[in-house]
Amino acid sequence: GGRAVVLEFTTPPGRLFRGIYLWYFHRVLPVIGGFVSGHRSAYAYLPASVSDFPPPSELAAWMVEAGFRDVSYRLLTGGIVAIHVGIKGSSCLSTVSHDLPEGPSLVSPVVDR
Repeated sequence: GGRAVVLEFTTPPGRLFRGIYLWYFHRVLPVIGGFVSGHRSAYAYLPASVSDFPPPSELAAWMVEAGFRDVSYRLLTGGIVAIHVGIKGSSCLSTVSHDLPEGPSLVSPVVDR
């Protein structure tokens, strides 16, 4: 067995912050990143990739469907980053709820046990 930990960029849930973040992420970051690195296309790809990735609650549900147990996630940095944790394989059986709550108040803390 083992533990899967996924750190991913996501879209913030708060309406005001989400608007500011999306403007920065799509308009400012590609310009600055392209200027500094000389590869604007890499910084244009990142916002598109984040937009295509499933929201945190959906990724958590996929992890449960894939057989992970004790799945949890936490939004960090105002919701622009999510960290997901799930346990796969174990000698003890465990049930996992598919009714995962939404948003930043979700889940048990991500702690190493």
